[in-house]
Amino acid sequence: MIDVSIIIPFYKNVEWLYQSVNSIDEDKLNYEIIIINDGCFEEIDLNKIKHKHTNHLKVIKIKIKVLVSQEMKVFLLQKGNIFHF
Repeated sequence: MIDVSIIIPFYKNVEWLYQSVNSIDEDKLNYEIIIINDGCFEEIDLNKIKHKHTNHLKVIKIKIKVLVSQEMKVFLLQKGNIFHF
């Protein structure tokens, strides 16, 4: 079971994304990281993300904008008992 879901909405500046994910320092909880790529054209290089996070990572690419808030999209996708946006 996943304890915490960490959601990172992402539109541009892939270097910021790498810094954000790599700054997560969690070893005691079972967690997932959900990156929501909301139409960014930059490619995400998973080799630039610390290896300890790769098994906890989901990247979701949204190509079509719909009238649903980011919070609702994430709520439908996350599996943690606690999630932080």
